[in-house]
Amino acid sequence: MMNINNWLTLTTHFNKIIWVTVSKDLSLERLQNDIAAKLHLDLSSCGDEVTRAARSMETQNNIKLVVLSENDAWDLFVTKASNQILCPQIQPVVREVDYELKPCELIEYWMVEGSISEIGNMEAELDKGFWILKELKDASMLKTFRGVGGEFLRMHDLLRDLAIYFMREECCNLARAGLGLKEPSKEEEWGRARTISLMRNKIEIRQGQPDCPILSTLVLRDKPFLINVSSSFFSEMPVLQILDLSDSRILELPSSVSNLLNLRALLLQNCKRLEKLPSLGKLKELRVLNLSNTNIEELPEGLAGKNRLRSLDLSNTKRLKKIDVGMIPTLHLLEDLPFHRSKFFSTGLPEVSICINQMKCLKHLTNLSATLGDFQRGMNDIIPVLKSFDIEIFPKSHINPGLHRLERNVVCMQYLNMQNAADSLILPPKTQELEIFRCTIPRLSKLLCNMKFLKKCTIKYSFLELLVDGSELEANAFLSLEELSLHDMSQLMIFWSGAISHGTIANLKVLKLHD
Repeated sequence: MMNINNWLTLTTHFNKIIWVTVSKDLSLERLQNDIAAKLHLDLSSCGDEVTRAARSMETQNNIKLVVLSENDAWDLFVTKASNQILCPQIQPVVREVDYELKPCELIEYWMVEGSISEIGNMEAELDKGFWILKELKDASMLKTFRGVGGEFLRMHDLLRDLAIYFMREECCNLARAGLGLKEPSKEEEWGRARTISLMRNKIEIRQGQPDCPILSTLVLRDKPFLINVSSSFFSEMPVLQILDLSDSRILELPSSVSNLLNLRALLLQNCKRLEKLPSLGKLKELRVLNLSNTNIEELPEGLAGKNRLRSLDLSNTKRLKKIDVGMIPTLHLLEDLPFHRSKFFSTGLPEVSICINQMKCLKHLTNLSATLGDFQRGMNDIIPVLKSFDIEIFPKSHINPGLHRLERNVVCMQYLNMQNAADSLILPPKTQELEIFRCTIPRLSKLLCNMKFLKKCTIKYSFLELLVDGSELEANAFLSLEELSLHDMSQLMIFWSGAISHGTIANLKVLKLHD
C-alpha cells in the first residue's frame, strides 16, 4: 500500500493524495475526521455523522419508504413500459421469479452430485447439508422465507447472476431456467456443458441425440411440453449423474436411459402421465430413484440387486400393482422407503405381507412412510430399526405402541371421528408434524396435550368450534410449535379460551388462516 501511495504521489494525475487507515472497528465519524484532517478541514461544528449525511443529501426529515409488493411493482412496471409488455412472448421473461427451492431438495442435489461426500448415512449427510446452508445464510448468500408448503430458499438476483456467470465460464454451466424458451439451446452449447438447467420452459424435445461428453447434471423439470422424447436422446451422455424430469408430462422414459452407467439419481416425481420405464439393470451407481406420484403399474426391470440404492420413493403410486417378491431384500443399503398411498400395499395380496416382512432384512432402513391401515402385519419387526416414521391414519387404524419410542414421527389423520373420548387416539409423543384432514375432534388442546415436540400443525376442513381450551393445557404447552395453519374451518368460533400461561406457544412463528 505504501508503494502505491508513493507512486501516486509522484504522478501528476491527482491534485491531492489521501492515505488514511481504516481499522477493523470502523467508525464512519472517525473516518470522516481523518480524511478532513488530511484536507485541513475542521468538522467540529458540523454535528454528528447523521447530521452531516443529511446535510450532504439536502434533507431535513427522514421518511421511511416501504418496498412495493410484487403485484404493485408489476402494475407500476406495466404502466411505465407501455402495453408492449403484455405481448405473450415478452411477459414470461420480464416477470421471471427466481425458482423457490426447499432446503432438503438442494441438499439432496449436493448429496447425489458428490458435493457432500458419503459419510455413512443419509441423515448425517443431511445434517452436514443444513450446516452448509446455515453458513450460506449467515453470509447473506441465501435467504429463507415461508410459503405454501413450508420453508423455501432463494438467492439474491445479483448473486445468482454472478454465480451463473462464473459457472458458465469456469464450469461450463448452461442455465436457462424460467425464460419461456420454446427452442432448445444450440447443440454446441450442450456439448461444452457440465450442467444444464432448462426447467420451467416451453421447449418441446422430440428428436435429436445431443453429444454431451462431459454432461453430469441435466435438469428438465417443470416442463409441460416434455411429452415424447426420442429413444436415443440420452445415448451420448456417458458421464451423466443426475437426470431430473420431475413435474413434466412425459409418457414413457426413453430406452437410452438404460445405458446411463454413471447415473446416481433419477428424479421422476409428479410425472403424472408416466406409465413405463426401461430396464435399469445396468445402472449400478444409482443412489436415488423417485417414482412418487407417477402412473406406473409395475416397477422397472433390473431394480433388484441395486447395492448402492439409498432412497426409493413409491408414495402416491396409485396404479402400482406389482412388486417382485424377493426384490426388496436385495437393496442392502436402502435407508429411505416412502410408500404411503401406494396401491400395491393396499391390495391385501399375499405378496404385500411378504414384502413388508422382508423389510426387516434392510439393516440400513431408518425412514419409512406408510398408510397405517395398510401396514399392520410385521410392524413389530421393522420398528426397532427405524428412526422416523411418516404415517397416515384412517378410521379403524391402530397405532403400534412401538412408534412412541421413535426419534421423529410425521402423522396425517384423515376422516376420523374422535368426538367421544373412547374413540381418541394416543398419538406418538415425539410427533413433529401433524396434519388433520376432515376429522371430527373435540378440541385441539385435548388431542395434543402431551405432544411437546410438535413443530408444525395443519388442520383442514375439520369441524371445530373451539380450537384450544387453556384449562386443558400443562405449563409450556406447545413449546416447540412453530407453525399453525388452519384451512376452511367454517365452524370455528373461538381460537383460544382461557388464560395463556407463561411459555405456552412461545416459539410460534407462523399462524396461517385460510378461508
